[in-house]
Amino acid sequence: HPLESRMLDGERMIRSEVLGLDVRGETKLLRFRDPATGHDIEHRAEVSAARLAAEARANRAEARVAELEAALKHLRVDDLP
Repeated sequence: HPLESRMLDGERMIRSEVLGLDVRGETKLLRFRDPATGHDIEHRAEVSAARLAAEARANRAEARVAELEAALKHLRVDDLP
């Protein structure tokens, strides 16, 4: 039988042998879970949001590095105790 329904952590899951994934309904979408890892597979919007957040963190880090490099240029060996 290609579909098998079961309860997992209080949620009804359907195991798709064809996909090799657990599937459950979540509000207006389906959520897929890898049964080998127990982790949900992210939706495209979640991946995009995570990518944008990572890019913003990288931009902030690059700006901070530039600030620190500029500050170091003003230090001179003679100024050190």
